Amino acid sequence: MIRFSRRRLGPGFACLACGNAHSCPRGKIRYMSSAAPSLPEQANPHFVESLVELSATREIEVTEDVYAQNGIKLLAKGARVDSSLYDRVIQHKLRRPIETSLACRDAFDSAQLRREAEALLEASPILRRLADDSHGSERSLKTLARVRLTPQAATLFAVAEHRRPERRTHQVKACLIALSLAKADGSTHDSRSLIGLAQASLLHDIGECYIDPAIFTREEVLGQEEWRALASHPIIGAAIARELGGLSADVQTAILQHHERLDGSGYPRGVSGEGLSRSGAILGMADTLAGMLGHDYPLSRLSVALRIMPREFSPALVSRATRLLGAREPLMEMRGVSRAEVEEIRHIRERIGAIPGLFSQLLDEQARLSPLHREGLENLFFRFIRVKRAFSSTGMDGLESLVPVLSGEELAETCQEARCVLGRVHSSQI
Repeated sequence: MIRFSRRRLGPGFACLACGNAHSCPRGKIRYMSSAAPSLPEQANPHFVESLVELSATREIEVTEDVYAQNGIKLLAKGARVDSSLYDRVIQHKLRRPIETSLACRDAFDSAQLRREAEALLEASPILRRLADDSHGSERSLKTLARVRLTPQAATLFAVAEHRRPERRTHQVKACLIALSLAKADGSTHDSRSLIGLAQASLLHDIGECYIDPAIFTREEVLGQEEWRALASHPIIGAAIARELGGLSADVQTAILQHHERLDGSGYPRGVSGEGLSRSGAILGMADTLAGMLGHDYPLSRLSVALRIMPREFSPALVSRATRLLGAREPLMEMRGVSRAEVEEIRHIRERIGAIPGLFSQLLDEQARLSPLHREGLENLFFRFIRVKRAFSSTGMDGLESLVPVLSGEELAETCQEARCVLGRVHSSQI
């Protein structure tokens, strides 16, 4: 999945300090993911636990014989998944991933998803704007109603919903926004490509089924190992999509890249520019906007956020979303930005920029460090990465370019966003 390397950057590598792929003078701690992600030979315990829990309320059938690599038949075709499944498969290496041999009854109903989407659009004026495709949202709703999944993919969808029921709403929102953003470059899109984009939107977080569920409910800051596990979910999701069948290569790529960013600051591979697929870029922005809607961001905050996104997202996508949002709500009343605050932000940015070099110097001396000190250093570096990404998300690392572009009120709002983020950093919430 993800492992550390201190060799020179090569294909599949990216610097965690700045996100640059292939080469970086600063990067000392790096991650690497395989070029062709695949599932391990043994079943994942977190997935199997969730599958067994789901079987208590839903009928799940084994669609073909399941064999261990040594030839032992572990499950027979037609068997029902029950509480005994965990002990029967978890200790064995399997000939094929168990995910390819499961079917959950009534796991996926596209007509029901359309009804849920209509209810979400009715409840959220901002979502209605973002989902507008020049025909209202009717084209997107029709596309959603035409989505089909194989029984195996539908089973994964059901397991993911069982694990985190609230994510279903997020996925439907992301799907509606992605289908609308697909018109950003003005090109035509056939029904097949739009359905593929909808499939990717609905399945983009299935990799989370393979991560300890406690990570998603933990209130304290994630440790290094927990963050590495969380950051691996796009890789796992893409591997699952490839194994299940019925999902195109473009769908698999979109799932793999939905946390990548145009400027290379994303994960898991830090791809940038032309390395980021069109579907991955669309889904990444749709996922971000759906997340903001999930946190009840006001329209004014969304509008400002879009003004500072071009580094992370395609200008065409940002322009499309900005046009869809259209008229803005009155900006909230807030105090102005003082010269001292601007200088303080510049000072913070300079200090953040110097940290990768400091880590580089320390790692050059790593042979002299004890294992405990090396582990502590890596934990600190992962903490820094989260702080840097949080600071960059406010747009304050491009302060000089923002001053002439944003109005006084918009700049004040952006600085207020920076204050909130830095306050969270200070209170160890990031």
